[in-house]
Amino acid sequence: SKAAADLLFRRKRDLQRVSGEVEEEHSRYTQLDEQILRTQDHLDHLREAKAKADADFAEQRTAIDAAERGLQETIAAHRAAEGMEEATADELAFRAAAVTDTNTNVLFTLGQLAKEFPELQPALQAELESRGLALPARPPSRAPTAM
Repeated sequence: SKAAADLLFRRKRDLQRVSGEVEEEHSRYTQLDEQILRTQDHLDHLREAKAKADADFAEQRTAIDAAERGLQETIAAHRAAEGMEEATADELAFRAAAVTDTNTNVLFTLGQLAKEFPELQPALQAELESRGLALPARPPSRAPTAM
């Protein structure tokens, strides 16, 4: 009968549509599963990198603490040799040179960042001008500033 044939045709069409939707969902599920695996691998890699960075930081912190203790001992010995209790002229000159070197390094790094992120240039330039500063054209020297 015509009605039964039409019903059968509609049911087959509906079955094909649902079957197609199931295949699409299965494909989407497979893609999500693969994405989860890639994300998990990436997360594992980031955790390893963080652990290494934490270990490097702890190692550097230990080295910095040791250097700081050595510096304090050297300062005390220098002051004793000079017969001074307060900072000597040499100490003050050394500190001034260190601050100058640090400022030059920071300004150069800011200039490099401004090149990498041009949207920062106007704000950086305005701030530099307001403070009477300029970006160094060349990277700072690795040698300490002469006293």
